[in-house]
Amino acid sequence: MASTVWYQDGVSYLGADMARFNALWVGDSNGAHLFPDTVDFTTSNNQTDRTVTVNPGRVYVYSSGGYECAQVTTGTVLDVAAPSTLNPRLDLVVVRVATGGQAVVEILTGTPAATPVAPARPAKSVAVATVLVPKATTTFTVTATRYTGQYADQLLAPSAGRFATKWASGSKPSPAGFRVGAVLHELTYNQRWVKNDAGAWFTTDPGPWRTVALKNFDADGTAITTTGTLYARESSTEWEFSGQATFSPSVDYTTLNRFATVPSTIDYPTQNTYGASGQTYGSTATSGLVRFGFMTTGELEIQSDGVISNLYVNVRLSKSPWNS
Repeated sequence: MASTVWYQDGVSYLGADMARFNALWVGDSNGAHLFPDTVDFTTSNNQTDRTVTVNPGRVYVYSSGGYECAQVTTGTVLDVAAPSTLNPRLDLVVVRVATGGQAVVEILTGTPAATPVAPARPAKSVAVATVLVPKATTTFTVTATRYTGQYADQLLAPSAGRFATKWASGSKPSPAGFRVGAVLHELTYNQRWVKNDAGAWFTTDPGPWRTVALKNFDADGTAITTTGTLYARESSTEWEFSGQATFSPSVDYTTLNRFATVPSTIDYPTQNTYGASGQTYGSTATSGLVRFGFMTTGELEIQSDGVISNLYVNVRLSKSPWNS
């Protein structure tokens, strides 16, 4: 950030003005330093040349009630000092806002010790990596520190972008156009989607209820007619089913039976997923339980412990690396 900024309105603004503007732009972070994206100031290293390269980036450095934006547009190559022959050393790579608003990328050489400690972070700066330099060796290890560990006041910007929109049923805008941490509020279904660091949309808000297609089936040679209304919805963490299915005639199901198909707008599991759920009422049994399953084909499967006529469903099945 330069000390003076001239906009199209012909007015010159001082650094203090821009600091206040940045505070309004990025929101209240309670004094934290903010990285807009996960790719800001990433590092690579060359063990042969004993150098660390800090890639381009941008960071809002909190100072005196506002923010100064430190931006570097090209990579910076830093030399790692020679190792001690007696003890290891922990260096610190920082991005500092210098006098005049220029961003300076530098490596602070630590003091060799049996248990080395990184140098203190200077004022108006952020730590982007530590460099562990073992004693009497040509190798070293670089570890990113941008918003982890002791640097708890360095955050991935909490206001990475908030947007409100409506989209057609089952269709979301591609996350490719949004940065990590962006929040997309879908107005029709009242869902909040966040772009995670894997580059995908994620939500814990349940989506809209969608009608499940009930179907007739054959149970041990008996033709069963299925009626009723059943719904399904999902978030990024679970599937939920609710409604009622009536089976005629009432029989005791000794085999697994698939009585419905979930619409393709719901993600299907990669493994058949089961839950002991669904209270039932039948012609000869007052109540019972049903094994309820969501199949990889999108079908719903049941098996009861007695004669079943009416199936009342209120089921949640958790998504996990095993089935989602």
